[in-house]
Amino acid sequence: MLTARLTLLYGASGVGKTSVLAAGVTPYLRAMPHTLVVVFKTWQDQTFQDELMDAIARQIHDTTGRPFNFNAPLAFDEFLARAIKQTERSLLIILDQFEEYFLYHPNDDPFDESFARAVNRGDLNANFLLSLREDALSQLDRFETRIPNLMSNYLRLEHLNRDGAINAIRKPLDVYNAKLASEPPSAIEDALVDALIQQVQTGRVMLGQRVGHGAVTIAAPIDTRDVRIETPFLQMVLTRLWDEEIKVGSHNLKLETLNHLGGAEKIVRTHLDAVMKKLAPSEQEVCSSFFDRLVTPSGTKIAQTADDLVTYAARPAERVKPVLKKLADARVLRPIAPPMDQPQTARYEIFHDVLAPGILDWRGRYAERKRTRRWRLIFLGTAFIALVILVLAIVTINANTRAISAEAEAQYLHKQAHMAESRRLAIQSAIHRDKNYSLALLLGIEAHRSDDNLETRANLLDSLVGKAQLTTELRASGNRISSLALSSDELVLASGSSGAPGTIIDKPLVVWDLRTQPIGSIPLIDNGLGVHAVAFHPDEQILASGSEDGTITLWDYATQQPIGEVLLGHKLQVNSLSFSPDGKILASGSEDGTIIFWDVSTHKPIDQPVIGSARGAVKCVAFSPDGNTLASGNVDGTIILWDASSHHPIGQHLVGHKDWVLSLAFSPDGEILASGGGNLNASKDNTIILWNVNSHQPIGQPFIGHRNSIWSIVFDPGGQVLVSASQDKTIIIWDVNSHVPLLQPLVMHQDTVSSLTGKADGFLLVSGSWDGTILLWDTNLDSWIARACKLANRNITVEEWKQYVNPDESTYHVTCPDLPSPK
Repeated sequence: MLTARLTLLYGASGVGKTSVLAAGVTPYLRAMPHTLVVVFKTWQDQTFQDELMDAIARQIHDTTGRPFNFNAPLAFDEFLARAIKQTERSLLIILDQFEEYFLYHPNDDPFDESFARAVNRGDLNANFLLSLREDALSQLDRFETRIPNLMSNYLRLEHLNRDGAINAIRKPLDVYNAKLASEPPSAIEDALVDALIQQVQTGRVMLGQRVGHGAVTIAAPIDTRDVRIETPFLQMVLTRLWDEEIKVGSHNLKLETLNHLGGAEKIVRTHLDAVMKKLAPSEQEVCSSFFDRLVTPSGTKIAQTADDLVTYAARPAERVKPVLKKLADARVLRPIAPPMDQPQTARYEIFHDVLAPGILDWRGRYAERKRTRRWRLIFLGTAFIALVILVLAIVTINANTRAISAEAEAQYLHKQAHMAESRRLAIQSAIHRDKNYSLALLLGIEAHRSDDNLETRANLLDSLVGKAQLTTELRASGNRISSLALSSDELVLASGSSGAPGTIIDKPLVVWDLRTQPIGSIPLIDNGLGVHAVAFHPDEQILASGSEDGTITLWDYATQQPIGEVLLGHKLQVNSLSFSPDGKILASGSEDGTIIFWDVSTHKPIDQPVIGSARGAVKCVAFSPDGNTLASGNVDGTIILWDASSHHPIGQHLVGHKDWVLSLAFSPDGEILASGGGNLNASKDNTIILWNVNSHQPIGQPFIGHRNSIWSIVFDPGGQVLVSASQDKTIIIWDVNSHVPLLQPLVMHQDTVSSLTGKADGFLLVSGSWDGTILLWDTNLDSWIARACKLANRNITVEEWKQYVNPDESTYHVTCPDLPSPK
């Protein structure tokens, strides 16, 4: 690190990278003259770059005694240049847990460019170290074209070998005894040291491999010539041994105590169980309701605010927050720094990644135990009902009702257990994706078959993106696609194209017949001004198009002819159109700042236009599913809910975005409104906010993931998935409940993704881009499975089945029936 501009330190999860940096590397470097060492590992917030610069400024003050002040916002490399000039020291920056940067900040974050510029500047007396998990190395591809010789200086940190493990066990006792010389010395038996090294070797202890069947498996003996130690498990076992000895007033760590506790295997397996058993049943129930929100689909930890965990638990905050504190005290969770803009917001994450599988395993076993208890209650309840029937025949109907209710609840709990099992398999699939792609695909299929849920679908899609042809491309002209709409029967697609203001557009409005192969296209306008908005009537063969000149045309798309007169009323470009669910009203939002409610039958406005934005354009409008409410998004950052009958605002404006509101979508039940922020130029708000339509209050934290404006958003028919399209050229699929992406951003377009439209049986159907392309996405799950089987080109072996799916060989079945069964 002293001689190279960029150093990479990587290793497996739990190998001790952070400990090595904190206990060894950082103190050593800080002891050197004329150096300034900064360690940073807080990547959760969008403001992390500001936090990094604040950490550098604080370190300058702590080291030199002089404050480092800068008045204007600075680029990261220029900030470093000024810091180095003021301190006249070498700057060594350690960016720890860098894999979390990739987790919280999808592709092409602005920091990519600013960091690369700092690394490449030859006049900066600054060196950098990136520390990250081995399975995140591939994510560094983001810097490959920006940083020459990216991988030229790297170090892989291995698990402790035998000698290192012995030192890790014995030397802390030496330090402890030296510091407490007046106390009786503490010691450890040689036999215990040998037993620990034997029992916590890598590969011998694995947490959470089989939900409901114990959390630890023991692998075959490992060649002792190359012993490697699982450091987190060693720490866990030693901590438990120390606590047990202290309880009985002993200062010696003994093999007898280890054996009494059942050995390292049992200590590791029961560590989380021991913590959970100390919680009251009601507290365990709370934990089961939010534990899965602390683990990503790929099996790594993710931070959540306490308030969001309260929301996931669906219980009062006074019941949830004390549980969070207890878990933090027991080192299951740990509190982390709040966001800079929300200094009072508490946040938590799992104490260590190695606990993630165990936590999911505990949750699965909890669901199984709960199901068993429920069945016992059902049995007792059934016996009681039978007795009552014998005595009082009059209550037969009520008794049957209770039995049906109990059975439904039991089925629900059984479903929860299947969901936990499917999630475990999906995590295993994600883990093997880079190392054994065919196995990852087969495990992904088994996860889906265990339970069809958001995570199993997302895992399959994530495995197929970039490997299988999932889209069909349409191209109407060389102009950018600005709007899309799908007919209610899902057989016709309409696309609007536009360009720079005043540009004559070739084929600005096209309808596509999705029934034909190849898909046929018919231009409704051969050339003219850009079309910025399109919408289909819910019942009739009517298509509405909104033009750059402020006019709206209704078309019979079967005959390709206009219907009646052009709708005149707006003075500037029409940005958005929305039909009411009954088809009687068409609402239009314009660049002139007004909204007009049109009578579809007469082509006339209903009353006068209403002012949607006092400061300029209305960017988007959307009717609620019941047709009683229209939402409008405005350039002043506000959202207005309008009474569709009176055309008066309902309650206060929804205020939360820092920039224009570019996109809106109601959930299928109409209870939630999603809004996307942004700007045509430099966006100050690249977030999505969910709103409670009744209370006008935001739901949870904003969705953070895009690095530029959100141009379009759609809900899936179940309301559990939200899909967003952005100026950053990506599409993100979100879990509505957790507000986190279900998979990495989809990068299939070469320019702004301007429009999305949904379909009933999948995540998304069509995306349109300023690159002039329209992509039809294959959203059929059966097709995904067929594609996965074709790519895997084999079936799962019996050995793989026993290791990853079910140790009971009798449950084995082929995953891909059309492929040969393994011998």
